[in-house]
Amino acid sequence: MKKNTVFIAILGVVFLLSLLVTYARGVQSDIARQVLRLHVVANSNSDYDQQLKYAVRDRIVAETASLFENSQSPDETKQIAADNIEWFQSIAQSEVALQGFSYEVAVSVGIYAFPATVYGDILLPAGRYDALKIAIGNGGGENWWCVLFPPLCFIDGVNADFSIDSRDVLRENLSERDYALITGANNGSATIQVRFRILELLAPLF
Repeated sequence: MKKNTVFIAILGVVFLLSLLVTYARGVQSDIARQVLRLHVVANSNSDYDQQLKYAVRDRIVAETASLFENSQSPDETKQIAADNIEWFQSIAQSEVALQGFSYEVAVSVGIYAFPATVYGDILLPAGRYDALKIAIGNGGGENWWCVLFPPLCFIDGVNADFSIDSRDVLRENLSERDYALITGANNGSATIQVRFRILELLAPLF
């Protein structure tokens, strides 16, 4: 009798975990369809390679922001990025040379894995997202990412925040449930760390 109770309890935990994973995957998939990310990867984690990464980022943002200012959807933004890969590559390669390095730069548009990320009080769950990726040299260092659609304030990759217009885009294209989950709209910003940890722990199961 006791063994049966333990077995049933284990089954219940497994079932609950399965539901949580399915739910988290659904939320991430819904959000990913509304987002195009920008991904800049350093050659290595050395101080000089990391500084080069930020120099490339700043140059890319400064010279290409106008490309996306009138884009109305993630698909349109993705197409603009794909159509201008050679330009992105040229800008990044130019900045690498200007900084005194000879690394090759590889630019691509594809689907890449991202960890859970907090932008201000908005959480983007871990998972796979469409992204414009700029890899410097070996691409073995820590990376910087932001969001091309809906647009983020490109101030820095840690403290960037969604504008009101960007929030409106997400609200229009996500269910109330998903929007509330990633913004804490119904519970206040105090829940952000709890939601971050839950989705972060589930991420390896994606």
